[in-house]
Amino acid sequence: PNMPDAVSEVYKTVDGVELEIHIFTPEGHAPTDSRPGIVFFFGGGFKNGSPEQFEKHCEHFAARGTVAMTADYRVASRHDTEPIHSVRDGKSAMRWVRTNASRLGVDPERIAAGGGSAGGLVAACVGAVPGLDDAGEDLAISSGADAMVLFNPAWMGKESKRMADSDLPYYSIREGLPPSIMMFG
Repeated sequence: PNMPDAVSEVYKTVDGVELEIHIFTPEGHAPTDSRPGIVFFFGGGFKNGSPEQFEKHCEHFAARGTVAMTADYRVASRHDTEPIHSVRDGKSAMRWVRTNASRLGVDPERIAAGGGSAGGLVAACVGAVPGLDDAGEDLAISSGADAMVLFNPAWMGKESKRMADSDLPYYSIREGLPPSIMMFG
């Protein structure tokens, strides 16, 4: 994607596919900062979509002091994958941000996950569902979210029914989940 205000980096390579995260930083940002971060995941029914969907959101948050990111993840039309692969990629993206927090100028204990529709489900799984990590991930580094910002998440829609109930955030609601806001319209 062409996002001129972003720096793009590969956060994961899987099955020969390089997945990028696009990073928007506040004006005057330095790697020594310790700012909050947010990672957005696009919608598209796990079939298609692009990280560009959240470019304006990232610009908005960056203008207000947050390191904002929008991550690509595997989808059926481009990678012939299922929703569970998208969730695994979301967890990998969060883990990558935490791993690189000190050079990104991000506080590793203040990273939110956000997304819309299918991406809202990815973000909700990052924040609420344990496990679902790709093999080989460093499980000592949290893939979780410290907050969730969910736009019309596919909480229990037909797309998410391609996943086991135990893998859906709706069935993982429990005490101690991160602060969350869900918007529907």
